[in-house]
Amino acid sequence: MASRTMARTDRLLLLRRLAEIQSPMRARFRAALSEPDKATFHDAVHSVTLGQMEALMLLHEAVEPLTMSALAEALGMTPSSASQLVERLVRLGLVERLREEDDRRVVRVVVTTGARRKFDAMVRVRLRALGQLTAALSDTELRTLVELLQKLGSPVAVHPTTEKAVAS
Repeated sequence: MASRTMARTDRLLLLRRLAEIQSPMRARFRAALSEPDKATFHDAVHSVTLGQMEALMLLHEAVEPLTMSALAEALGMTPSSASQLVERLVRLGLVERLREEDDRRVVRVVVTTGARRKFDAMVRVRLRALGQLTAALSDTELRTLVELLQKLGSPVAVHPTTEKAVAS
């Protein structure tokens, strides 16, 4: 029983350490950006909310334009919420709506050429900064880090948890 309690305590301490390193990691990422890279990054993301950025990333990575319903599902929101989000992105000139010729009720969403250029530039900036941030890691360590983070990012890894459940 004592070892089980110790394991929970150790896990809670590790979770706290993980939470504590998030801010320094963001600060190190920002510090790795050159002034031109900061300007590029800012240009790509200014006036865009986190939810809008998530939608833009999904649309940018999509092989073909996503339907509104597919986008809503991928974002875990209602179709009406996704429609409002897309409307704001349209007003910012970052996405376009395309109506299907066969069925005008079907609306697909695509990133504009200008937004795609900004995203591509932002990805290059992020990769440079991440390269600097992870330079101290061996290839094996980097592979392990990526595998662990992918595991955390998988839908199977996401389980709603209360603070009480973490502490127990």
